[in-house]
Amino acid sequence: MRVVTVSDGMIRLGQFLKLANLVDAGSEAKRAIAAGSVRVNDDAELRRGRQLHSGDVVAVGTLNRRPHTLRTGRWTQVPKFQPLPPS
Repeated sequence: MRVVTVSDGMIRLGQFLKLANLVDAGSEAKRAIAAGSVRVNDDAELRRGRQLHSGDVVAVGTLNRRPHTLRTGRWTQVPKFQPLPPS
């Protein structure tokens, strides 16, 4: 799993999908969410504006990302991989 650092305490799901390189464009994020392909904390999410906080796990297909809060600075992507625990 890749951890994506965001500067505020939260980020909207559509923005996060683009920032985490899970989709290429906002229109693709909208389609993936509407199709039920996006999961947040193992639940299908249909709201593009859902607020994500540090510790949430976002998945599209087999790709997983986790937002991490950084209080200062701009949004940056941190290449830190952590495997998911077996379910």
